[in-house]
Amino acid sequence: MKLCFIHIPKTAGTSFGGFLRSQFRPSERELRLDLAADVTELEPAVRAKAILGGHTTRRRMHQILGGSGHRYLSLLRSPMERLCSNIEHFKEHHLRFGGSPRHIGSLKHSVYK
Repeated sequence: MKLCFIHIPKTAGTSFGGFLRSQFRPSERELRLDLAADVTELEPAVRAKAILGGHTTRRRMHQILGGSGHRYLSLLRSPMERLCSNIEHFKEHHLRFGGSPRHIGSLKHSVYK
């Protein structure tokens, strides 16, 4: 059985990922899986780790692992708090570097679905 951490953006997943890093040796964990990663190219060594996680979806994690019997873990947050946090993050990290408010539509992320 594997532990699968689905990191939903703006839900304290980075802090929780830090906790997970302190509980599992590097050889036991892979917490940087991303939606952009090609799951067909993941090395068997990555698939064999005790805990996998990242900005991905349960469906994608199932594609990576196949089978059943895995435990899925995610942190949730109030939708309004999450939205406000996401807007602040966008303003801090995107508008400061030449973006504009019209790019607010780029906050969409398939993990939110």
